[in-house]
Amino acid sequence: MRPPSFFLSSTIFDLRDLRSALKFYLEEQGCLVLASEFNDFQKELDRHSYEACLKSIENCDYYVLIIGARRGGWFDVGGKVTITQQEYRHALALHDAGRLKLMTFVRSDTWNFRETYKALARQGISDEERRKLKSTFAEDPDFTVSFIDEVSRNAETKKALTEGGALPTGNWIHTFDSFRDVVDTLRTVLPVALPMQEAAFRRSLRHELIEALRICLPRQDGGLIDIRAAVQAFLAEFTLRSQDLQSSQVALPAETWDRLSTVLIWTLGKRFPASVLSQAPSSPTFLSFDPLADGVVESDVYNAVYRLLLETNAANDALEQNVHDVILRHSARVRPGEPRDVAIDSTGLVRVLHFAQRCANIVSLARALIRHLDGDRFQPPHLLPWSPVEGGDDHIEHEKPSREEVEQFIAG
Repeated sequence: MRPPSFFLSSTIFDLRDLRSALKFYLEEQGCLVLASEFNDFQKELDRHSYEACLKSIENCDYYVLIIGARRGGWFDVGGKVTITQQEYRHALALHDAGRLKLMTFVRSDTWNFRETYKALARQGISDEERRKLKSTFAEDPDFTVSFIDEVSRNAETKKALTEGGALPTGNWIHTFDSFRDVVDTLRTVLPVALPMQEAAFRRSLRHELIEALRICLPRQDGGLIDIRAAVQAFLAEFTLRSQDLQSSQVALPAETWDRLSTVLIWTLGKRFPASVLSQAPSSPTFLSFDPLADGVVESDVYNAVYRLLLETNAANDALEQNVHDVILRHSARVRPGEPRDVAIDSTGLVRVLHFAQRCANIVSLARALIRHLDGDRFQPPHLLPWSPVEGGDDHIEHEKPSREEVEQFIAG
């Protein structure tokens, strides 16, 4: 995967620390950062350094302009165009052609100086008197003010409003006092809110969850059938009790069985993907830091991911045990006549119902997790019990030691 690429444009002498911090931060997110003062900047030895910088901008996704107190060196002495200004104009042309995005940051004290400088002009203060304000805030006041006006695209905006043309884009200016201000802005508008490795993991997991849903959502009459509805309808009409298992066969209404088995047959020959999902419990992606616990704790999302892995493994185990053989042996196509009831091997019925409940839970969990990955607040879904036998989960929990008991065993 090609990472997002950034070109940092500014004077270097006064902004070296900020440029270095930005490069480090963005690279930690998995991005490629081009900053000409660093050794990893690709240098075309047959080009002048100015031309090489302009060429490098063409290969970037984002152009980040930082304006501080200094003017910087000239690119065109006669035209009074600095190298940073020329980089901006080159990037602007690419932006207007839809080839990259612009972000502009101006130090708050420089921005405030500009406002004061322009206010004095409106009050009739002469240019000569205003230039005496030259200080650490502005090495060349006239240039700094005009450059900020240029990147604000004020003249173009005014023209568009008066003549009815399209408003210019790429004219946002973000003022900053600290590195944190810059990072907070980057997080709101650039795809680096998550490190690239974590973003790639989330994207892969989402893709795998979609594939799981494709197995459990048969298509019929131009729409999708929610397998959960079929399973819940079956459980509402038929309850498998522990005493039923004492007989070799269990009789249930043919219509009830056919509605469920028709949906389950869609999964024939398929297997639920879990290569990405199996990595999720060992990933920090869904863990949370709890200051009260002074450490990392399992979030609701983490527990849902872990439960989905258990559900998926159990469903795949059922598929390996040929659960579809039971379904096919009792399908309407092979039954003689039209019996009211179907007699199914009790062990086989347990396997089918266990598989059906796993499929229903996979749909519920996958849907909730995908919506969370897309930005929604996670809502733990309602899940069907693990055991298809009435009261089976209570029996299983009674037989197993609790987590607290295991923790006490470890401590003792």
